[in-house]
Amino acid sequence: MESMKNINREEKINLVRKYVKLKRKETENQLKAIRKIVFSNSSRRLKAEKLVKSNATGDWSMEAALKALDTNCHCEYCGKYMLASPDNYKDWQEDHIQPKSKLKNESEKVINDPDNLAQSCRQCNVNFKSRASIKQMKKYVEENCRNDS
Repeated sequence: MESMKNINREEKINLVRKYVKLKRKETENQLKAIRKIVFSNSSRRLKAEKLVKSNATGDWSMEAALKALDTNCHCEYCGKYMLASPDNYKDWQEDHIQPKSKLKNESEKVINDPDNLAQSCRQCNVNFKSRASIKQMKKYVEENCRNDS
């Protein structure tokens, strides 16, 4: 196998460019397969079963598939449509509303309870939510929201 040391900068960039293009096409094909299932006339349960079995979704659990269908494949915090583009799809995360770190003495059943899980984009989950506790969020919202009524 050829060493990367022997490849100049331009060749490396072209290689990465081709790789990214192929991976993006692969993700677009996954999205097409997922959209086909989501927008089918099947029942909610049958759609979820198809999503779990689909190679396009990777290793989704039944709960994750049902939650995705319940939220119409949108981030539950900001409303971003997670099937709109490969970038949005790659940013899709399952969020623990009450963080795992705060529930470290609890069982897996409690930590992964469907009522503690939300569909989230990476920006909401990592950049916003993970930086504040529920108590800090509540205080911030109370201090910064006007009563419109």
